[in-house]
Amino acid sequence: RLGSRTLARLAPLLLLVVAMALSALTPAAQGVAQVGALPSLAVPVGLPPLDAALWLRLLPAAALVGLMGFVSSLAVSESLAQRRGEKLLPAAELRGLAAANLVASVTGGMPVAG
Repeated sequence: RLGSRTLARLAPLLLLVVAMALSALTPAAQGVAQVGALPSLAVPVGLPPLDAALWLRLLPAAALVGLMGFVSSLAVSESLAQRRGEKLLPAAELRGLAAANLVASVTGGMPVAG
């Protein structure tokens, strides 16, 4: 015998199955436009433009933003390490952030911090 908690957990699944069956069996489903071909999800990998003058102009601001991101990440890491009784390794945190941001930069991803 199914309890009320089990039925409550199965209700969304049952509702989904019923809705799918109704949509497949009703005449309204015939002739409905379908989603076309989806674009490729291949990630373009490459370096950003290498304009030295632009890089030198952006370097001070980028260094400050990077430092702020590192301090923010370090604060979160320290809080979690204290809570779990673990040792914090700031150099390892910095290497992890650097690796994540390098991968994000060549794949068109968003910068990682915090």
